[in-house]
Amino acid sequence: MWPNRSREGWLKLGKDALMPEEYRKQLNRVTLAAMLGPALEWYDFFIAASAAAIVWPAMYFQFLPPGYAYALSIIAYGIIFIARPIGAYVFGVYGDRVGRKATLLMTITTIAISVLAIGLTPDYKAIGIAAPILINVFRFTQGIGLGGEFGSASSWVMEFAAAVGSKRRGFRAGLTYATLGIGQACAIAMMLLVSSIFPSQQFLSYGWRIPFIIGAIVLGASGVVRYFTKESPIFLKLKELRAQQKVAPVQRMKTKEVVALEWKKTLLIAVSWFQCNIVNVMMNPFMIGYLIVRGLGANTALLYALIGAGTIGSLMPIVGSFISDSVGRRKIMIIGALYTVIMLYPAFMLISTLNPMFVTLGLGLLVLGGFFAGGAGPAWYSELYPTAYRVTGTGIAWQFGNLGGGLIGTFLFPYLAAVYGGPVLSLPYLMIATIVVCICSLLANLKLPETFTKEIKADA
Repeated sequence: MWPNRSREGWLKLGKDALMPEEYRKQLNRVTLAAMLGPALEWYDFFIAASAAAIVWPAMYFQFLPPGYAYALSIIAYGIIFIARPIGAYVFGVYGDRVGRKATLLMTITTIAISVLAIGLTPDYKAIGIAAPILINVFRFTQGIGLGGEFGSASSWVMEFAAAVGSKRRGFRAGLTYATLGIGQACAIAMMLLVSSIFPSQQFLSYGWRIPFIIGAIVLGASGVVRYFTKESPIFLKLKELRAQQKVAPVQRMKTKEVVALEWKKTLLIAVSWFQCNIVNVMMNPFMIGYLIVRGLGANTALLYALIGAGTIGSLMPIVGSFISDSVGRRKIMIIGALYTVIMLYPAFMLISTLNPMFVTLGLGLLVLGGFFAGGAGPAWYSELYPTAYRVTGTGIAWQFGNLGGGLIGTFLFPYLAAVYGGPVLSLPYLMIATIVVCICSLLANLKLPETFTKEIKADA
């Protein structure tokens, strides 16, 4: 697996290369750097979801009836799903040509600037129709940056772990997705804290902006952490082989040719990921909006979500990714889809009681299957593609999976909410749509091959 075991061989890999034993020491640092970015990016992603449910209807869409204001606010939140595949393509090409680390520095910078801009955008009273337009623009650019994250981060960690001979590459790659739950928990906690500190009018005016500004600052700091890490040794070996023209023709294909060649695999991976994405979109912002409409205060709804979904979302990807190194990635994804189909109705029944204990438990059960399966996704999807276009293939497939689940969650669900007068009366239709999505994911998982025993090399 090592590019070349001699010191001379390693020196040929360029100034960014280290000796094998030094790469082993770098593995933990690379894993941490890959985790920090997604954690903070998902934090910003979910504070936007909370703001879309609680703040934006009154701040940016106040000129519309409440049902339509809520729907357009959720669409502004969901426009990021359309931007992600574009970001996956743009940054994927860059990541496969220049490097995984360089790409991750660019993506985190793009996201940080966009998040800061969202936090500083004036409301409708101040600048009129320009306010909702700007929110949509900045959400779109945030999506471009976020679209390049997954393929680069999962490939970087997985390749690093494979190069040093780690038997836990699924676990390490899965940690990049485990940060989703951590980011979600931090986002809900931050919104809860800020909304508790500031009176209602002050929170709507400027208090909600503070989590965005803090997130942008911390994103910049995490970019510095990434700067002082090393490139994937397997990718460096690929660059060496390319320079010597010793790679197979498929490794020299252009991105358009890759998409044409791998379209079936890419489509199956996208559908496979629907199951993980749809429950996250349902949880936040839809379920928070549902609880608020049912009479719970915004702070109470956020607190239940923090304890229930935040805890499960932080732990289950770690469990799923760890087990995937023993039983395989495919089985974990299949179990997750089956769980959601079976447990969706009981989870909603618990949530609908409005009993604090049952609501918290129901929210946790609602997201459990998606997060458990999601832990196996980063390694599985990365391993399904060759090194030469791993970032592009993984990123595009995963982001189209997010797009499909996101379109359902952020366009169909708001449409149903607008037509039926809110999230409560649209609940039966939401459940049917979610079950259909999870069954489609289950079938896609059955079609894809297992990879956890596959050897990862520069030329394959």
